[in-house]
Amino acid sequence: MIPVNLERQRVVSAIPSASMQASHERALAALDPVAVADVAADPSQPWWRRRACARSLEGRLPSESAASLWSRVTDSGDVTEVRVAALSALCSWWTAEVSAELAASQTGAREQALAWLRDQSSAQLPYGMDEALTLARCKLGDTTVALSLAELTYDPWSHRSVIAERALAALLRARGLAPLLDEFGVTSLSELATSGSCAEARYLGLDLLRREGQADLGALITALEDEDIAVAQRAARDLQGSLITEATLLEVFDRHRDDLRAAAKAPPPLTGRPAAACWALVTLARRRSQIADRREEPTPRPTLERLGAVGACEVPLPSIPRDVRAAILREYLPGERTTDPRHILEGLALDRDDRDDRDDRDDLDAPSDFPLQARRALLAAGLSAGETTPIGAVNGQGGGSYEILEVEDGQLALCTFGPFARATRPVSERATTALESAGFRVIDDDLAALVFEGLPVYYFGDREPLSVQDLLFYWQD
Repeated sequence: MIPVNLERQRVVSAIPSASMQASHERALAALDPVAVADVAADPSQPWWRRRACARSLEGRLPSESAASLWSRVTDSGDVTEVRVAALSALCSWWTAEVSAELAASQTGAREQALAWLRDQSSAQLPYGMDEALTLARCKLGDTTVALSLAELTYDPWSHRSVIAERALAALLRARGLAPLLDEFGVTSLSELATSGSCAEARYLGLDLLRREGQADLGALITALEDEDIAVAQRAARDLQGSLITEATLLEVFDRHRDDLRAAAKAPPPLTGRPAAACWALVTLARRRSQIADRREEPTPRPTLERLGAVGACEVPLPSIPRDVRAAILREYLPGERTTDPRHILEGLALDRDDRDDRDDRDDLDAPSDFPLQARRALLAAGLSAGETTPIGAVNGQGGGSYEILEVEDGQLALCTFGPFARATRPVSERATTALESAGFRVIDDDLAALVFEGLPVYYFGDREPLSVQDLLFYWQD
């Protein structure tokens, strides 16, 4: 029998640095799991080594090591990555088949853990821990986690939605669908998707309809009217890939045409029956566009011309010039999932017009040419100008939608996707005149400060509508 200290040393040597590689994982898998668990539960070891050890115990955690590993999970002062990995390894043990003599202790440990997991408040948990707890409760078949699971499914962050997918699959394997529906007080997925008590529950209902392969077109059509825009957008997305006919989508539009006419200029976000009319046309236009792309044909026009029946249908942004509005929509649509559907329809119309322009012309300038065009205009006016520099290079990291140009004693920010400039240091009237003569719009302070409502854009961790300044001259590290 190899001494315990020697086994521990082998484990430590197997993970010499924080740079985890496949060879290290294979080495851990070949070592004594008791020694691996001992290192994983030892706070004196570096966190990255303990995390690697905990991960390697998935499906092979010795029963005698469960208590020490659980102490790492419940230690709020330990590193989150270690706690998450230890919890995952413990879940594999709590749900594994064990011998009769170990069954009682395993059941007791599982019930104790479940009580602790239920007692944790997500508001007090460190980043990354709340979704790990939701996943663990799902693996243990705890249907009381239903609302937390719905909130995780609804979350816009992709790394959290991936965990939600795993959690939902685990809960369905453990308990099946009926107990989950009971927890929400409904009898069917269609009822959950259309009548769930909160937006998160209805969104989960739509997700489950897709997962279970239940193509309930009636539920999806009803969900287009949801007062939560993310739920309605999800329903429109699912309808786009469904077997719904064009005639049915047009019927939905016609049914809510008067509602849309009455709310065509309502402040964003547009929801309810007026939005359902928009989402029906969005779905139809996108499907026709996909077909046209596959066949290399022009996009059919009749879909969007249906809007003529209700007149202009746009998010009201009266102080933002049309050229600025169009450029921003072209650049940022579809935006986030809470984008107002009227913006999406306007963007589809712009895309159709752009296709028509490309069919008629072959001399359109690429968006990346705009800074160069501005520099040439300034030089032609007899002004001294340096070379344009992308904002990512100026800031030493990240990237964005504009370049910086030194002009005599001043400085300009030049948008890359449209003919727009803004002085970041005052420039002469000659420079402004030269730019305007070349077709550029110089953005003043009043216009720069206007918020482009109804179009949320990711920006430093937030997903909210941004100002014209931040949209035309966007930078993200």
